[in-house]
Amino acid sequence: MYTKNPALYIHIPFCVSKCTYCDFFSIKNNFIPDEYVNALKKELKYKISYYKIDKFYSVYFGGGTPSLLNKTQIEDLLKNILPYTNENTEINFECNCDDINEDFLFFLKTVGINRVSVGVQTFNKKSLTCIKRRASQEQTLKAVKILSNFYSKYHDEFKISLDFISGLPFSTEKTIIEDLKIAVENKFPHISLYALTLEEKTPLYKDIEEDKIFYDESLASEQWIMGRDFLLNNGYQEYEISNFAFSGYESLHNSFYWKEKDYLGIGSGAVETIFAPDGKSGIRKTNTMNIEKYIETSPFNQAEIENLNFKTVYLEYLMTGFRTSKGVNSNDFYNRFGIKLEDVIKDKFKKYVNLSKAKIENNNFYFLPDGMLFLNQFLVDIF
Repeated sequence: MYTKNPALYIHIPFCVSKCTYCDFFSIKNNFIPDEYVNALKKELKYKISYYKIDKFYSVYFGGGTPSLLNKTQIEDLLKNILPYTNENTEINFECNCDDINEDFLFFLKTVGINRVSVGVQTFNKKSLTCIKRRASQEQTLKAVKILSNFYSKYHDEFKISLDFISGLPFSTEKTIIEDLKIAVENKFPHISLYALTLEEKTPLYKDIEEDKIFYDESLASEQWIMGRDFLLNNGYQEYEISNFAFSGYESLHNSFYWKEKDYLGIGSGAVETIFAPDGKSGIRKTNTMNIEKYIETSPFNQAEIENLNFKTVYLEYLMTGFRTSKGVNSNDFYNRFGIKLEDVIKDKFKKYVNLSKAKIENNNFYFLPDGMLFLNQFLVDIF
């Protein structure tokens, strides 16, 4: 299988410290070894040749903590990426708050980065301490001020997104609104608001199970709803269930995923998915999570390979499509899979239409903001 214009994800699986809620693949380290960056370049060059890449639709540095990369390493990676981009390519870089300063932001802009996603999570001091966030309340507030000043100067050429989590320990409806109010007052054009998900192997899950920390799932959901309504009332559009933006500031990279398009994954633990030319099947590869082995064997690192059959692909298409505000277009679905959307979802979607939680308009089947709360149940019903 080949792909000419995929998205590109680069995984940087290193963190100075691990947040207690996080189950993403990363290891503790306060710097990125040059050997790892060299392995990334080898894999990148190999895949550009193998897949006959023309241009990358978008590029995303994720982790882990990409902002632990030093300037030389960032420039080195971009030298191998920028020839396969153009002026329309979104290049997104994840940052931690305590890595933010104006010099670093200006450097990122200068070398070709045009969007940063900053993990704020909350400004609540008790919550930050409880989840062992690396940045303190003071550092987090300082970072937002720097970001705001920088954005006011370069808003036409540099986009900024802030990430928040509702339902954290010691979080309340009041604190989640206070968090989002700071972001809104600074006019950041994109905000991600995720509801806390308790993952079984994390320290936070263990502490809650052992009653060391109080947690109420229903209260966490109520916080998310209040946060969502606050953002909607302040002019943000909920273009995906956890993502809010002013028009024109949506994440191109993430939107590409939700449309079930090709993406390459570079780095230890990175995932890539390439679909067949007809879009009805595909291959998903997950790179080894053994970083030493990845460095030693790149670009031919050990990867877990999953063959995606017709049913898997169309079910994932529905799952990602219904998470977005535009939902799923029945004509697009039929053109790609040769089956009618109505035959798959039957009367299960109309139930939510009758409850004024969903809508069918111009062949688009989509959930309304309040209906998004029923999305998981709907997906369980059709799957």
